[in-house]
Amino acid sequence: MFNELIRLNEIYTNPIKNIRSLKYKQPEMGFLEPSEIPMLFEELKKSRNKSTYYVAKIALSTGARWCEAESLTDKHISNNRITFTNTKGGKNRTIPISQKLADETPMVKVSYLLAV
Repeated sequence: MFNELIRLNEIYTNPIKNIRSLKYKQPEMGFLEPSEIPMLFEELKKSRNKSTYYVAKIALSTGARWCEAESLTDKHISNNRITFTNTKGGKNRTIPISQKLADETPMVKVSYLLAV
C-alpha cells in the first residue's frame, strides 16, 4: 500500500520500511490415513447436504481444491475426465477419473446442490 502511495506521489517515504518482517512457521500438513477415508465418506453421506460427499470425493480423488470441486458443472465431467477451470494458477487442468467415480457423480451443478 505504501509503495503504491509513493508511486502516486501521495507520500514520499514508507513509514514502516525499517520494521522487520514477521517470522511465520508453516504448520505441518495433515493427511488422512487410508483407514480414515471410508469413515470420512460415511459421515459425509449422513450430512443434510448430500453434495458435500461428492465434492469431497472429487477433491480427494483428483487433488482439487474444495472451491474447484464445488464449482463443477456437467460440462466439466465427461469421458472419465474432469476439467477444472478458474484454478488458482489460472490454467485449466484435466484429470482422469475412474469409471466408478464418473458413474456416481451427479451430472448437475455441484455448487447448486451445496446451496440447497
